Amino acid sequence: MRRLAPGVPTAGIRDAEDLAALVEIAQFAQGRTGFAELRAYLDRRVEAFLAGGGG
Repeated sequence: MRRLAPGVPTAGIRDAEDLAALVEIAQFAQGRTGFAELRAYLDRRVEAFLAGGGG
């Protein structure tokens, strides 16, 4: 894994389907979204997973 630039946070992912979750969490970590948005996103992911949609 290589950094895009010194100021760009970098994280390795194994499955491309995990990218959406990583972006949401990164936005929260960077202060771009609040806890309510993160919680709503994760609630939707859990609901989709339990319904068999996986995300």
